[in-house]
Amino acid sequence: MHIRPAEREDASQIAEIGKRAFITAFLNEGNREEVLSYLDHIYGLDYVQKRIAQADIRFIVITSEDVFIGFAELNFEIPDTFKGEKCLKLERLYLDPGQIGKGAGAALMKASIELAKKENCSCLWLQVLRSNEAAVNFYESWGFQIFDRSPAKFKADMELDLWMWSDVK
Repeated sequence: MHIRPAEREDASQIAEIGKRAFITAFLNEGNREEVLSYLDHIYGLDYVQKRIAQADIRFIVITSEDVFIGFAELNFEIPDTFKGEKCLKLERLYLDPGQIGKGAGAALMKASIELAKKENCSCLWLQVLRSNEAAVNFYESWGFQIFDRSPAKFKADMELDLWMWSDVK
């Protein structure tokens, strides 16, 4: 597996995997319209290209034998709990669904932690859907702890996001 910073040319593959991973993890009949509308926006090619070019956003991609298998998107958003500290938010860590459990997620997490250290951040944080037990367990295995909760993105789900953080010093 090879990890590298994303380039503008990666936008279509990021969009494709992002949509597939998101649909696999979150789409249900109750939130279908809301999710598909969201995906049309967040994974439109122009939007992804603009995000890759933004100075305060970092994309990391992972390939295996020149096949694009996933990405992590990080930004410098800081929650109120950590005001005054320099933190990096793991906005997304998405894999092609067929790659889950093969080490790519761990490799992206390790690269995300290293990026946070390189950027002199004291913490890495994220939001994860409470009902996504596999993801919650994955993040806990990396030392992440819950520090807050908020309503999830899709109203139809009536779900909660867990806000988790980890010290990266």
